[in-house]
Amino acid sequence: MLVNDTKVYNVSWLIQEPEQERRILDFLQGMVYAHCAIDPEGWFSVSSLLGEDNRNWNDIPLQILHDKYINDGESYEKAFDSARKDAGKLLKKVIRNEPNRRFENDTGYFNQYRWIR
Repeated sequence: MLVNDTKVYNVSWLIQEPEQERRILDFLQGMVYAHCAIDPEGWFSVSSLLGEDNRNWNDIPLQILHDKYINDGESYEKAFDSARKDAGKLLKKVIRNEPNRRFENDTGYFNQYRWIR
């Protein structure tokens, strides 16, 4: 649950791929749980969970996000930026719908979250 709730945006093209979206949401939820176990007091964001400079998403559910923009003709850099924004929207959706934990968010240049224990 996100305590200072703000609007959650859907990744519109992914709505047509509910199984893929579910895989991504489950993957991100696992990342959030891992972060909370390792650094329960720390802030996290899409960039910190996904390795900041790690752009190799091969063989993980997030690859579909990058592939979509490459297939639409975007450059590698632009496609990665677009995919990261989509991942951020999906991460917020995971956190907002989390039934067992409460999170706060800081909305600076990008969203970051922290588990409220």
